[in-house]
Amino acid sequence: MEQLLEFIGNHPFLFGALLIILGLLVSTEVWRWRNSQPRLEPMEAIRLINSEDARVIDVRPAADFERGHIVNARNVPEDRLDSQMKDLVRRRKKPVLVCCANGLASPKIAGRLIEAGLERVFVLKGGLQGWQQAGLPTTRN
Repeated sequence: MEQLLEFIGNHPFLFGALLIILGLLVSTEVWRWRNSQPRLEPMEAIRLINSEDARVIDVRPAADFERGHIVNARNVPEDRLDSQMKDLVRRRKKPVLVCCANGLASPKIAGRLIEAGLERVFVLKGGLQGWQQAGLPTTRN
């Protein structure tokens, strides 16, 4: 313990940097824990869609959505989310599956849906890319 105090006294900037890094690490992990939504594998998502009538919300841009999407998915790009929120909140108790291109943008949108009052929000792990890699069908409008 005496050596630690001596080290801190001899290297205050180094010790300060260590405290800052530890603080950032802890705050990042707390943020990740608070903002984590359940991520479903494509096969789990199919079960949720079929057994509980989950609504699939595709948050990709409309042009990407038109090139292919999950059957019965609804296109709600992030820039139109606020205008569509009332309709989404009407079904607040029904499960919602949020899908993006690769699973990276979905958690942010899912967090906004949870903040708006939706009770059961899930993220499709791997997004549409993961869905297609699992060999599952897509459709075009």
